[in-house]
Amino acid sequence: MSFDLVLVVCAVSVLTGCLVLLTAPWHRQWTADHAASGVQKQHHGSPSRIGLVPILAGCVAGLCWLAYRGHADLLKLDVLLLACALPAALTGLLEDVTKKIRARWRLLAPTVGTFAAIMWLDATIPPLGVPVLDSMLAYWPVAVLATVLMVVGFTQAMNIVDGLNGLSSGLALLMLLATAWVAHGVHDPFVTRAALILAAAILGFWLLNFPRGLLFLGDGGAYFLGFMLALLWLLLLARHPGQVSVWFIMAVAVHPTMETIFSIVRRRFLRARPRPATAPDRLHLHTLVFRRRTRPLLTPAQRALRPWAMNALASASLLLLAIVPMALAGLNPASHWWNFSLMVAAVVGYLFLFRRIASLKGRSQGRRPAAVKPEPAGLPATRLVRSGSGK
Repeated sequence: MSFDLVLVVCAVSVLTGCLVLLTAPWHRQWTADHAASGVQKQHHGSPSRIGLVPILAGCVAGLCWLAYRGHADLLKLDVLLLACALPAALTGLLEDVTKKIRARWRLLAPTVGTFAAIMWLDATIPPLGVPVLDSMLAYWPVAVLATVLMVVGFTQAMNIVDGLNGLSSGLALLMLLATAWVAHGVHDPFVTRAALILAAAILGFWLLNFPRGLLFLGDGGAYFLGFMLALLWLLLLARHPGQVSVWFIMAVAVHPTMETIFSIVRRRFLRARPRPATAPDRLHLHTLVFRRRTRPLLTPAQRALRPWAMNALASASLLLLAIVPMALAGLNPASHWWNFSLMVAAVVGYLFLFRRIASLKGRSQGRRPAAVKPEPAGLPATRLVRSGSGK
């Protein structure tokens, strides 16, 4: 894996993103993320939400660079991997443009891609080292179902955490680097190369998304990143049994996974009036960190002058928390107990932080959380910059 390849991928991603920004007046009527389009949308302006375009352009540039350098023999698996992710990515992009794609189709698209990965790449969940689960996964239909649930679930999870400038793409970047580190350690050049190419493409987009939120990731970008990450993890587990623990994957992916599972539980069981599991709201951890931790740090005048600063600070805070279990998991990726302990510690930390900020006990008993103090008259209300929909 050469530095030239990483540089080319990142440069193409940045340049494509800049082109998207420069041409925004011509496509804004279709691609803009309007503040009034949902209860969870509370941002200023209407940035384009087609971050998939520069990321995908960077990945394609990486494949072209490999072909140009005479590594066409290495491209078959990379092309198949990209092809499997396209149904989810393009369906999300269509939602970003039309805002009319039903949830069932956004679930069906990654399901189709997962079945393609099972047929083309033999990407199914391997034995996990848990006797009861392994006896169930020995049956091929059960293994296929578990694989579909894992990939589709994590695809949606990356969309759930897409709520602050640089958060979802930053998490994906960190998870890919951890994956590449472990893949390199177990001598898997395919997964290492694929993870680094995708990481370089994300970095190009991230530079435009963080801190000011000039370009949003959108559903297409979030679905693409979630699908690719889940598929790379499946391949890493299947190709290196005993060298990479499934709990390493869980420790690396714990933040988006926990955010998704807890959001479902919170909406269905911890509210005085239960809501559908997919109903959008403003009670995600990243939203609360922004509203109740980073927002009060600035004066009203500072908020009005730099409304993106609080958003970026909240995102950076969560990324610093998320990187801890990822880095520690990379120290011993083969150990079940080490990585399981990291995952449990991260889950406990998530719940503690959420309870500390949101007073979960009071809300579950039907009491509304304290309202955020409004801005003084004459100053524009500071809004949370969201980069997706349906969170």
